[in-house]
Amino acid sequence: MKKDLSLFFAIFLIPTLLNAQTFTGSFDLVVRHHFPNGNERIDTISYFLGKAKSAIIIYGKRRDPDMRMVFNKQDSTITNLFEMNGKKGGYILPMDKKH
Repeated sequence: MKKDLSLFFAIFLIPTLLNAQTFTGSFDLVVRHHFPNGNERIDTISYFLGKAKSAIIIYGKRRDPDMRMVFNKQDSTITNLFEMNGKKGGYILPMDKKH
């Protein structure tokens, strides 16, 4: 549940950052999850904030692929790129309230 919330906030805060952004650069967000059964999980998301485009890389664990998301403010698109089972894939979404 916590992973879902942190991923939700990480992905959906980007449009807000794009609209109010003055920072240009990059940083890594490292989240450490502690579970009641004593297990621990560490997730990392890299943010790259530019003037025209911004991007995030969500690093997959085990069999999950890494996902790269590029937010292009000029043409209002979100490009998602990933590799699964040795095959590269991706898709482009409009940057609207639904996506």
